[in-house]
Formats: sequence, structure tokens, C-alpha cells
Amino acid sequence: MYWNCERYDFCKNKIAFNMKDEKEFYQAIIYYISGMTDNYAIDMYNKIIGF
Repeated sequence: MYWNCERYDFCKNKIAFNMKDEKEFYQAIIYYISGMTDNYAIDMYNKIIGF
């Protein structure tokens, strides 16, 4: 996935998300999480909520 943050000129990839737009920011997060395997997502969840 690509976004409109600072990028090099040689990058020819399309911008998929405008990170300054709140709705697109959340959509990027949803796409990122949906691309995780189940075990990886569970491990990340446990790391985030663990104290």
C-alpha cells in the first residue's frame, strides 16, 4: 500500500490513501489488519493490550 507521505521521485507507485483524510487513514488501517494472518493478528493484539 502506498500513501501520500514523503516519497522519492523514482517511486512510480500510485497513491492509495491520503493520510491527511481521517476516513482514508482508518481505511488504510483496516486494509493493513485484514492483510495479517490470523496468528499474527492475535499476537499483535496480545502485545497491544498486554501490560
